Amino acid sequence: MNTTKRRISVTVGVVLMAALFVPGILSTANADTISSVTDGVATSGGAAYWGETVTIIVGKSWNSLSLNFYDATGAAQAVGDVYLLSQAYLGTPANLSSSTPGFIAEGIATGGFYNFPSAVTVLGGTKYWVYTDAAMQLTGNGAGNQFYFSTSATSNFTGVPGNDINYTLTGTLIPTPEPSTSILMLAGVGLIGLMLMRKRKAQGLAQAT
Repeated sequence: MNTTKRRISVTVGVVLMAALFVPGILSTANADTISSVTDGVATSGGAAYWGETVTIIVGKSWNSLSLNFYDATGAAQAVGDVYLLSQAYLGTPANLSSSTPGFIAEGIATGGFYNFPSAVTVLGGTKYWVYTDAAMQLTGNGAGNQFYFSTSATSNFTGVPGNDINYTLTGTLIPTPEPSTSILMLAGVGLIGLMLMRKRKAQGLAQAT
């Protein structure tokens, strides 16, 4: 019986080691730029409140998100909070909150970047909107999707279709198992189950004799 237990333990170990070391079984988590526009060369005439349409790279999902805009020197810029929404918003900056229609998450400015809670996830091929609750002087106006601006905290955002402000959104790629992972694990479970069945059958025969 001890020999059978040792064999089962060895089999389990082999299956787990294979899952860990066979190349390509699991996608590796990576920090990626998942949406970015940096070709705008204009600088806003003064500080304003901003919004931007963001489209995520097709086919993947990310979390641990960080967003920044750019000032006139090209340095990363983030002030106050930024709100990640699933729809456009044409209200005032002062009314941005977790109750805003389409609200997904709030990013807090730290060192020129807005950082979101690590569990917040964006999906590939999906369009999102981001809006700031603090005024900044930014660069942009390159051809693209659509940005929004407001000249005061109590004025509604106005959309500017066909143009973007400069921004970069980064995140960590969420690992997804490849098909070979499922096949390997199923094979391992099946093998262990077969060995257990043989062990029980052998014990039954021994007791019968």
